[in-house]
Amino acid sequence: MGPAMVEKWAPVAAHPGLCAPRHVLVTSDLDAVPSLAIVHAFHGGATTLATAHGPSNPASEPQLWSYLVQLATALHAAHERGLAVGISSLDATKVLLTVMGRVRIGSIGVAELLAAVPSAGAPLNPATAASLLGPATPHALAADLEALGALMLGLMSA
Repeated sequence: MGPAMVEKWAPVAAHPGLCAPRHVLVTSDLDAVPSLAIVHAFHGGATTLATAHGPSNPASEPQLWSYLVQLATALHAAHERGLAVGISSLDATKVLLTVMGRVRIGSIGVAELLAAVPSAGAPLNPATAASLLGPATPHALAADLEALGALMLGLMSA
């Protein structure tokens, strides 16, 4: 399932506004229990929008316009290829703020991959696996846009 997730996001992996998964693997290196590891690109010095615009530090109007344009462009790139980033990735705790005000949608694919991981001993649900690899539903694409609006509102009133 992991390599398929990476292949699914490969067409937009180089987009400057998306932190698409680069590798997915199961490892026991961290402890004795197998762990799922999802590797995304590293952005040194990045912080999250939640940290940058925490309580009593709302984003300014120019910052909001910049964030909105960048995030809308990233969503458009994903959506035109039938990919939804997921509402959990459009949370202020997951959107990265890097140097020069560049924002990047982080944690792409994490929530959907974790939703597909079966509980101990249970088989992978074929419907869940198909939804991971197939094109996003119109509902999922609309949910991304709603999440973008909620993110912008949250940054205004931080």
